[in-house]
Amino acid sequence: RLGPACLATARARPAMHSLNFEVRDSRSKSLNSVELRGSRSKSVESALSRRTLSWMRDRILEITHETPEEEEDLGQRLTPLSRFSAIVILCQSIMGAGVVAIPSALGAAGVVGGLGVLCLCYGMSIGAFFLLVLLANHTGEWSYAGYAKKTLGGFWNVYIDFLMITYCLGVCIIYVTLFGNFLVKLVGLFTNVDSLGGELKVNRACTIIATLCIGMPLSCLSSLGALKGVASLGLCGVLFALIAVVKRFFDHDEFLFSQRGTASHMQMFIADTFAKSFPLLTLSYGCHFSCPALYKEVAPAVGSPDWGLTPEGQRAFKRMAFILVVACTFSLMIYGGIGFFVLA
Repeated sequence: RLGPACLATARARPAMHSLNFEVRDSRSKSLNSVELRGSRSKSVESALSRRTLSWMRDRILEITHETPEEEEDLGQRLTPLSRFSAIVILCQSIMGAGVVAIPSALGAAGVVGGLGVLCLCYGMSIGAFFLLVLLANHTGEWSYAGYAKKTLGGFWNVYIDFLMITYCLGVCIIYVTLFGNFLVKLVGLFTNVDSLGGELKVNRACTIIATLCIGMPLSCLSSLGALKGVASLGLCGVLFALIAVVKRFFDHDEFLFSQRGTASHMQMFIADTFAKSFPLLTLSYGCHFSCPALYKEVAPAVGSPDWGLTPEGQRAFKRMAFILVVACTFSLMIYGGIGFFVLA
């Protein structure tokens, strides 16, 4: 009974083997064709990617490429800050409200001793300003954190940023206090402070209003050049203080002479209290933190390492050096004039 079935199966085996071979052969051919098409599509995609990247590279080079004429005109296209505006901003940053403390510092050291320390601080400050500009030309950075990152490495830039934030917060607290103290006296010239709730309430109100309306908007400006109007106004106030002191001196003003204390004549050098002048006079030129940013606005092309070796970098350094010397010298004259005429 099994014989015919086995015979039929034996006869069918060659045909099945032939069919399986044909199926495997067709599958291999289809797989080869699929792989061939896939490799072709990949090669086409890679070619398109190379062409796209090449086009993008050429486009970027075309946009960023600068001819020698464009490089020479770089400062004009980026609108650098003028020398006069930079000098005004730097003078106002150096002096500011600290000019009122100069007579006290000179009085503690004597006129000759105080002016000597002031001149010493003048020379040291100019040297420090020059070093900051040279660092900007060498590293291509224009901030203390950038200097620390390029020269010291590690986490020094974070540490320097922390110190800068701490210093700026202290300055902000000082100016907020000055806002309240000076504005209360200004309000008292026009009305009775007691009728407004007392001096303490008026002081707080003046502090809040001045901080929100003056301090915060000025602190949020994007550039130092935007401060040239306010800096000019502040510098006029400093010059007015010098004129008022000189006029009161020649008018023999009683209030001015009463500020000298018990001394009946001007003292040249006071050894006992000489050291008390150092905390004030050493900070009399304390605006170095704004020097790198100001240099970036005076010479907008700075930003690449060793840029100071180029002709444009050398011209920018001379321009900034002129600004620094003029601003520091003018501030020294104002400081010395106010201190001398108050104590003379």
